[in-house]
Amino acid sequence: MMFLSVGGRAMTSAVIMAVAPLAQAAPEWFLMGRHGGCVTLAEAANHEAVFEGVSSPEDLADEVRRRGAAVEVKESRADGVTVVQVTAPALGLAVMFVPGSLCSP
Repeated sequence: MMFLSVGGRAMTSAVIMAVAPLAQAAPEWFLMGRHGGCVTLAEAANHEAVFEGVSSPEDLADEVRRRGAAVEVKESRADGVTVVQVTAPALGLAVMFVPGSLCSP
């Protein structure tokens, strides 16, 4: 509570703050390999230019669109873990983005 003095009169004013949930930090994304294991996006960029500057599935989808190709993004959740599939048939691209928690050390 705050006490205010207005025109010589003491007034009580309750201060109410709306507290928004803290935004969760974006996960560090990896690409799931065909035979298990994960690849960093930096490693992927060393092999395919389309991954340069990409840090999320949305970044990749934006890059594909900039190149004039259609892209499909499918998000799936299970047990509190989100994975995202990004496909762009015209570029021969079909990848699965996974958080580091799904990657073996």
